[in-house]
Amino acid sequence: ETVNLKLSSPSNATLGAITDASLMIVDDDIPPVAPTAQFSSLNYNLDENGGAASISVILTASSSLTVTVNYATTSGTATAGKDYTTSNGTLTFAPGQTSQSFNVHVLPDTLDEPDELVNLTLSSPVNASLNALAQATLTIQDVDNPPVVRFSSNHYAADKQAGASTITATLSEASSFTVTVHYATSDGTAVAGKDYQSSNGALIFAPGQTSQNFSVPMLAAAFEQGNKTIKLALSTPGNATLGAPANAILLLAGDTTPPVLNFSSTNYTVNEHDGTATITVTLSTPSTVVNTVQYSTTNGTAVADEDYTASTGLLTFAPGETSQQFIIPITQDALDETDEVVNLTLSNPTNVQLDASANAILTILDDDEPPIVQFGAAIYTATVEANGGVVRIPVTLSAASGKPVTVNYTSSAGVNGATQENGALTFAPGETSQVISVQFLPTDLAQGQTVFILHLAEPVNAELGVASTTLAIEVALQDSLYLPFVANQN
Repeated sequence: ETVNLKLSSPSNATLGAITDASLMIVDDDIPPVAPTAQFSSLNYNLDENGGAASISVILTASSSLTVTVNYATTSGTATAGKDYTTSNGTLTFAPGQTSQSFNVHVLPDTLDEPDELVNLTLSSPVNASLNALAQATLTIQDVDNPPVVRFSSNHYAADKQAGASTITATLSEASSFTVTVHYATSDGTAVAGKDYQSSNGALIFAPGQTSQNFSVPMLAAAFEQGNKTIKLALSTPGNATLGAPANAILLLAGDTTPPVLNFSSTNYTVNEHDGTATITVTLSTPSTVVNTVQYSTTNGTAVADEDYTASTGLLTFAPGETSQQFIIPITQDALDETDEVVNLTLSNPTNVQLDASANAILTILDDDEPPIVQFGAAIYTATVEANGGVVRIPVTLSAASGKPVTVNYTSSAGVNGATQENGALTFAPGETSQVISVQFLPTDLAQGQTVFILHLAEPVNAELGVASTTLAIEVALQDSLYLPFVANQN
């Protein structure tokens, strides 16, 4: 460091040539050792649902200088944009600070996979040095359950034309591990070596695969006899768990065509007040084996828990039976509404086949009377100031409706001081009240009583009750501010 020196303003002397000089103060202190910037750990851990990992960077000693160091993430076994979000930047340590941190955001998924690594790196330190701890890793710990392996169905049918039946096993979701499961056949009513050829082994699902097949060869004799069954089983899963069904049946059909199972009608009807609807399902011909089918209801225009109770279940036809029934509870209400529809579906048949009649509809017939639309009374009275006013006449429904209700209205013509009224009122579903507003003008109003008659006509989705009303108007003498009046029921 330097100090500037200067001579000036001599007294009893003159200045010489050298009037400016400098003094250099030479530093003799030993420079401090620069601190080391490093990660606080060689490995950080966060499960994949944890959100963000906080990564701590420390200085081995405090510094009187500002220290900076760059940080960055790179993919190890984890993939940027899929398993985590890339993070990079610069950390700044103010004089005296020894710790800073940055975040690495982890992205969740549902894939069963090994724990994955993100590389963490420090670089380009200023006023500091780096050591081996300038490299670290973030371990993203997988928390997903292994997939479930199962048969794609609990019943399969043999294809005698193909000579072998294909059986499918599936995973509930893809895995990043190789998944294995063993399969085997065993006798039901069919006999190995006579009706079919035994089959066993292991299915291997490569990472990302969710479906694998194996074959069960059929022998000619199987199709010369009645229906027979082969038992199928899965066992000993690797990197997965067994789900249902882990056991299934393969049906060897005889030469006769399997019976057809369907609804007895494509359209059923039930009155709303009946309480329940009985639905019949039939087989085209008797069978020598047990037949099953699942049934279910879904909303059409009818809504479950409002118009009916949703129903699902399994119908079982014992050998020789050709008809089964199930019940759908129907909800009674007092609302006039349109007829509503429930969708009926049959699915997952065993030992039988479905045709187009596996779908049907149930129509719930509304049996509620339409509401009555009417004036609240046959006569109303109201007072109108001499400078005019509006009188509002209520029109009501006897009950809420599920349909829009409309009604036309007209007034008697030529009444002094009243504007002739005509138009239509609309009650939205659920509304029970509307108002007709009658305007009385200040011109020609005289003291006394004026009679004004309103009529209702041509109701839609309702019936007429009190269809006419008389409005008796008293005209006040005083000339006050305009106020609206509501008619009083007389």
